[in-house]
Order: sequence, then structure tokens, then C-alpha cells
Amino acid sequence: LFVEMFQPLGGEAIAAVFNDEYLADQARQLWSNDLSAECKIVAIDRKGKKSRGGLLKTGNKSMQKKKKAMGFASKIAAEMEDESTSGPFSLPKGTEVAVFVAPGPKELIAIERICNQVGMGTCIILLNARLSLVEKYSSEEAEKLFTQDFETIWSLGAAPQEDAPGCLMHRAYPGDWVLARK
Repeated sequence: LFVEMFQPLGGEAIAAVFNDEYLADQARQLWSNDLSAECKIVAIDRKGKKSRGGLLKTGNKSMQKKKKAMGFASKIAAEMEDESTSGPFSLPKGTEVAVFVAPGPKELIAIERICNQVGMGTCIILLNARLSLVEKYSSEEAEKLFTQDFETIWSLGAAPQEDAPGCLMHRAYPGDWVLARK
């Protein structure tokens, strides 16, 4: 549905960005014959399907892959890069609309960098980002970007129950927020 809204731009101008290759492969399979979902399907973590499938553990310790000890910065860099691609994740050339699907805190780091790179020239959409659940952002600039600069265009969720028990909050842009009882 979200990709279909931007089809007048053409599939080459639209990127559906998933957290990992497993999810991107699932979308490629599901959308392969759907012309309304024509777009570039990419993953932030391009290392493969390990986040869902993983390596099978065997009883033979010599067959198991050993983990290399790394510091925090090395771990983040390793997670964001792919051996076959130089540098961290970037949007495909010519992307005018990028729909990031269910990004978590780790992906928000890459999205912040992408936003700084492309500026207002690319429409960035965070689909099911659940920003209200993020406890700590990587920097004050990131917190401002995701809490003030991004505009919530559609939301439906439970209101803070200590303030409004049994209520829901809803917003459909450009309308105001609505507090409703269940």
C-alpha cells in the first residue's frame, strides 16, 4: 500500500528498506508479480539471513564459527557494513522516496546518516518505527530529528493509561490528535 501510493514516480525512484536480508527476501518473493509494489527492495544489514536463520550449531566444535572479540564501535561498523559492498548502507542512486520498514534503534543510526546525506531531496518514511518506545537516541541531534523534525502522518495507539485510562490516541495528517474511549 505504501509503495503503491508513490508508483507515479516509477519503481526505480522508490526504495523499500528492510532491517535485514531475510525480510527483504520475503518482500521480494511476496511482491515479485505485483506491479503495484514495483520498487527497489534493499536491506540495511546486508550480511545475509543470519538475523533470522543463523548458522546451525553442531556438536563438533571445530565446525562452529568462532566469534572475534570486538569493541562497541567495531561491532556497530561490522553490523552496518557488508564485505561485498564498501562502506555503510546507502540508498540506491535515484531514490526519491525511501520507506524504512519497522526500523529499530540500530537502524535509526543509519537513517539519521541517510537523512543528513540526502536532505530534503528524498522523502523518508518510517513505517511502524515505534519512536515512542525508543528510550535513548545516539545523540541530541538524532533525538531532535526523530521527535521534532519527522511528522507523524498516521497513528493509532493506546494513550498513556496513567493519564487517560481506557483511551486511544489517533491522528491522520493533517488533522489534530484525537483522544477516544474504547
